Amino acid sequence: MKRKGGAGRHGALAPVVAEKEVVERTRNIEKLFVHADTLRCAERNRCRVCLYKIVLYGRAGLLPMVRPELCPRIAAQAKATSAEEDEAEVGASSGESSTARIGLYDAKQVKRILTVGDGNFSYSLALANAFRGLAGDVSAEEKVELVATSHESKATILETYPDGERILNELNAMLSFVQVHHEIDATNKEQMQALGKFDRVIWNFPCVRAPRGEDGQNQEMEINKKLLADFFALVGESLTPTGEIHVTHKTKPPYGQWGIEAIAENSKLRYVRAVVFDRCMYPGYSNKKVLSKGSFPIWDSQTFVFVPAAREVAPEAETEPEDSLLVPVTLDMLKKMYLLLSPTIQDALDASVKSKKRKLSHKPKQLVGVPADHAAAANAVDIASGKDDAAHANGKHKHGRKSGKGGPATTEKHKRPPQPPGKFGHQKKLKLRRK
Repeated sequence: MKRKGGAGRHGALAPVVAEKEVVERTRNIEKLFVHADTLRCAERNRCRVCLYKIVLYGRAGLLPMVRPELCPRIAAQAKATSAEEDEAEVGASSGESSTARIGLYDAKQVKRILTVGDGNFSYSLALANAFRGLAGDVSAEEKVELVATSHESKATILETYPDGERILNELNAMLSFVQVHHEIDATNKEQMQALGKFDRVIWNFPCVRAPRGEDGQNQEMEINKKLLADFFALVGESLTPTGEIHVTHKTKPPYGQWGIEAIAENSKLRYVRAVVFDRCMYPGYSNKKVLSKGSFPIWDSQTFVFVPAAREVAPEAETEPEDSLLVPVTLDMLKKMYLLLSPTIQDALDASVKSKKRKLSHKPKQLVGVPADHAAAANAVDIASGKDDAAHANGKHKHGRKSGKGGPATTEKHKRPPQPPGKFGHQKKLKLRRK
């Protein structure tokens, strides 16, 4: 804190003013990209959810974050009709295999995908639905094979997740290109090798189970870091020559303190880039805590991309990925996002209207079935609420006049009852009489 003060124009001391030092955090944008769809939603819809996904850190005076469900794209997905879904399926199965993609995964670039520790399998189901159209009468080169795994047993999944049975049934109905395996330990070399080679190995929100559902907190940090280190140490052997490892995790403390990039580099992996994670890109995905049906906020997450350090990669490949739907995050982009988060006059008017509606909704409702004797009813309410005592303290009462020279102010009903003889009343009077 700095303090300023000194002599004024006429020699008097000027008032001392304390300056508040405000440190505004800006996210690390090195090798960071964002989906073009996420950026478009932020700019065109002024979607606060997508805006905060990009800027990550808020600042004083900005519009607050809102529930992720308020993103217009999630609302559009929820309102999608079955006719639209059928039309999409017909289009995918009618030879439009070159356009099949979801999020970071394009059928033209990946042929085998492995998902690790996928909780209730909703993420794997999102991928399977995206590539389902390629399972028809197409060549083997055009198909995308998905291997979905969980660390837990099937019985545990069915017991833990209410939607577990439905999701597994849907995945098992696509056995032509989907494999489902349970009790797979991603840190077990033999189990991982038995699954084969993959173009993409995906692990979303790796974490050990913690009591009371507080996964990933500081007290479990070292255990979680070891979990990642064991995974990184052997996952490189599960990759094809062009394969990548995708680990998605939260970035704000305490999760950002794990140092995922450093852990991977110690396991002979190279950090290529990161992509702002957008759940809207994976329709139907619902992230879950470890062995819990509860969810957790993931708007601050990003996907870390790693490759084996020994692989030769051109420098421009890291700064300019093949995916044309990824946009590099720049300082100018962050400035624009913060500007869109700044309140406007219309925002102030909308907030005022919401505040008035909130106050009106909190007003007490008219009581139904009020007794005929309104005075008695009002008196009963006053007594119950303590107003009757306040009236006595002020020398007033609803059924009497103000106390004073005119005589008693209260009726017989409200006269003070006789007090029993006590140590400081009756005994004192006796002593005075004896004297």
